[in-house]
Amino acid sequence: MMKKLSGLSLFFIFLVIAFFYFYRNWHDFSVISIENYFDLLGAVILSFLILLMNGVLNKVLINKFGIDLSFREWFGLSVVSTLGNILTPFRGGLALNAMYLNKKYSFRYSKYAALTSGAYVIIFWINSILGLLACWYIKCAYGILNWYVFGVFLMFALFLSLIIFLKPKFKGFKNSYTSKYLDALNDWQLVCDQKNVFIKLILINMITIVILIFINYFEFAAFGAHINLIKLLFISVFGTFSLLISITPANFGFKEAFTIFSGVIIGLAIPQIIIVSVLDRLINFGLSFVFGVPFSLYLQRKLTI
Repeated sequence: MMKKLSGLSLFFIFLVIAFFYFYRNWHDFSVISIENYFDLLGAVILSFLILLMNGVLNKVLINKFGIDLSFREWFGLSVVSTLGNILTPFRGGLALNAMYLNKKYSFRYSKYAALTSGAYVIIFWINSILGLLACWYIKCAYGILNWYVFGVFLMFALFLSLIIFLKPKFKGFKNSYTSKYLDALNDWQLVCDQKNVFIKLILINMITIVILIFINYFEFAAFGAHINLIKLLFISVFGTFSLLISITPANFGFKEAFTIFSGVIIGLAIPQIIIVSVLDRLINFGLSFVFGVPFSLYLQRKLTI
């Protein structure tokens, strides 16, 4: 309960900060308007594809244990989970997935937690490697390099490569804050003890990253700004690391902070970054609500069958 209250408290604090920032800098935002609705439509369509890719990821992970989810199940779990993450702190939408799989297929909570943790090891590994490549390109093309960000990418790339290829076992202190991260590093092997599953997860994550890049491209283009795709790759992969601090509903505040920080590094204006972040939030909430509500009713009915 205290963890949920702390997450909600931070959410409202960030909300108040955002309100005052908008109020103090209203003139900077008032000159920004949507110029191309076709680009906006492109961002909406690609955001829908992200929901599909998240569902495919779920299907691949669960199918490993002989559970063949139907389209309405794996897509439904994706949109319901996304809506749950928006409405609750600490990525509460994942708990909804775990509850459904447990009640419908007797799939243990601990096993689902292990699958999710293991999948995140691969996600951060791929993003850190792509982050290094993006840093190298931006340094060569624009002479811009933030050594702190480069160091974060390098640290994760090297550390997770050792985890994936050497497969060590970590022991943590009971009830310690770091124990859940150590458990995740150990649990990834449950995900990838089959080579074909490992390759599928890499492909799914690579496709997802490409889609995210073009979502950002269309969102900026909707306001008349055309940003280099490698710069958008840098913003996208760095923003992924905000998942490590999923405290507030929809990771509100932390995701924006990561996006603003990475955007400023490559020379984007803060009002421009914020207005695109707001648009991204509206698109995700709209899609999650439109699809999440009916699919949550469908999954509830399916549990009674």
